[in-house]
Amino acid sequence: MNPSRTIHSTFWAMVTIQTIASTDIFTKGPRKMPAPKQYVAIGVLWAILHLFEGTRYARLAASLSVLVLLTGIVLGPFGGVLLGFLSYVGSRFSLAAPASPSSGGGNESSPSVPSPGGSTIRPRSVTA
Repeated sequence: MNPSRTIHSTFWAMVTIQTIASTDIFTKGPRKMPAPKQYVAIGVLWAILHLFEGTRYARLAASLSVLVLLTGIVLGPFGGVLLGFLSYVGSRFSLAAPASPSSGGGNESSPSVPSPGGSTIRPRSVTA
């Protein structure tokens, strides 16, 4: 593992992921690019990691860049886009289990299967 290449690769991966996640591609209005402050934050963080590139802490800086990238994928705006995409694909290709006949009892209830096209995932701002 070359720490310099890892830091460079994770920088460009983070810029790409941030651009994909923050671009309004599904709206009918004009397309909007991400705010410049998002790119500035990425640039400042990776500039700090680049300072450690030639030192004995280069491997630590490379590991931190990978950790920040993975955290950005899961917790950043890309996580919401990824979750929406996976729930869309899951709703299109879901296989419903065949209903098994009830064996006596009458008090047994079968789990409800969500209808195709309906999402079972609620946004964070909606409370139950």
